[in-house]
Amino acid sequence: MRALENVQLDLWPGKVTALIGENGAGKSTLVKVMTGIYQPEEGEILYKAIPIHLPTPESAHKVGITAIHQETVLFDELSVSENIFVGQYLYKGLLKTLDWPAMHRRANEILTRLEVQIDPRATLKTLSIAQRHMVAIARALAFDAQVVILDEPTAALSQHEILEFYHIVERLKQDGKRSCLSRISSMKSSSWPIITPSCAMGCTSAPGR
Repeated sequence: MRALENVQLDLWPGKVTALIGENGAGKSTLVKVMTGIYQPEEGEILYKAIPIHLPTPESAHKVGITAIHQETVLFDELSVSENIFVGQYLYKGLLKTLDWPAMHRRANEILTRLEVQIDPRATLKTLSIAQRHMVAIARALAFDAQVVILDEPTAALSQHEILEFYHIVERLKQDGKRSCLSRISSMKSSSWPIITPSCAMGCTSAPGR
């Protein structure tokens, strides 16, 4: 039995698409194919009109496809800046020492662009779940991700935090440079175009409909 069959999904810069379906419809499988965790038996993935092969999550990351999961790895004992730039720290001088002022400044620029008020020097463990999600999004921007996949991003958030999170997603949309795909469990939480993997049909849902 195939988890996905005859699925076509188009993502465009400056657009947010919600992915919804019943349990077992193939939402998680599609996300894993797009991020290099699973490889499709047939079909192809086009990125900027060019066929690409994604054998690993690292290969997806290199071309600019990033997924933010509920369990996205963040480091409680490190600062917000360190979490944003983990794996690509900024250095200075011949001795390649960490350039803390530059990292804090750059982190603050990214957070400000998202209209998020978080101190880049704050330790991650002091942040709320919603703020941690925002740090993960800021990390994606620091890596210049062009496709940002949000995997059940609001599952553990309060209603207030959900509204705040959607505001951040709208900021990504207004940027006009990135495509966003959000895997969600309820149409009530989406005002974006909807794709259902089980039937590969698109529709539009407004909150409460």
